[in-house]
Amino acid sequence: MLPIFISAKSIDFTAFNVNIPSVVVYGVAFIDPPHGQTGAAPNNLEIHPILDIHFALTTDIKTFPENIVVNLFPNPVANKLNVQINSKLENLNDCELNIYNAQGSLINTIKLPKSTNVLDVSIPVETLSSGMYIYRITKGQFPLYEGKFIKN
Repeated sequence: MLPIFISAKSIDFTAFNVNIPSVVVYGVAFIDPPHGQTGAAPNNLEIHPILDIHFALTTDIKTFPENIVVNLFPNPVANKLNVQINSKLENLNDCELNIYNAQGSLINTIKLPKSTNVLDVSIPVETLSSGMYIYRITKGQFPLYEGKFIKN
């Protein structure tokens, strides 16, 4: 099962205006060759069934415990946030840690060091204001893990 990234910006909503954020859809993908059907995707790719959908720009906290284990400490944090990642499936090269404020606005992106499937890094957070933050670990445009932490 592979994630398929769909961006609402690439969809033409001519019948009505809809503001839909980017989503990651997990499902079984297959090619349906053209046979006169209406509403087919330009690449003839369909997903049946959709097994999971994740709206990428919300403050919804979604974890993927079967694929990745993430420990952030201390929480609450004052100056340095320690991040330990152990991935059962993913190679951790080209990963980023995105930090969002409580309103869901991206405030910082940190490129994580390259690693195979275990990563241990300290992130300076002394410049953040006190409050709750949401973090998302991504590889490319796909979220691997999300959580939250509190800055003192």
